[in-house]
Amino acid sequence: MKEVYFHVGLGKTGSKYLQFVFFPKLKGIYYIHFSKYKKSKEIIKRKNFKKFLVSREFDRQFEDEINWFSKDFPDAKPIMVLRRHDSWILSQFKRFIKNGY
Repeated sequence: MKEVYFHVGLGKTGSKYLQFVFFPKLKGIYYIHFSKYKKSKEIIKRKNFKKFLVSREFDRQFEDEINWFSKDFPDAKPIMVLRRHDSWILSQFKRFIKNGY
């Protein structure tokens, strides 16, 4: 049976560091980069590995994406990184001011 980990990257919590530096170096886990997220279900079904890690950042479509992925992999284990709430809220506010919501 395949073991699937699903990194739900919230904005401004270090997701890019994990995706570019940490996750690619994990041993014994097939890492599916966020750029291949839409093909991730197909990749997991096709590849002959036991463990997979899918990573994707979510801000607005969080619930829809979780539902989409969990239809095929209901036992996937979520990974979510948080940061101090006051710091995170301030960072998100600044980002929304700069980029718009």
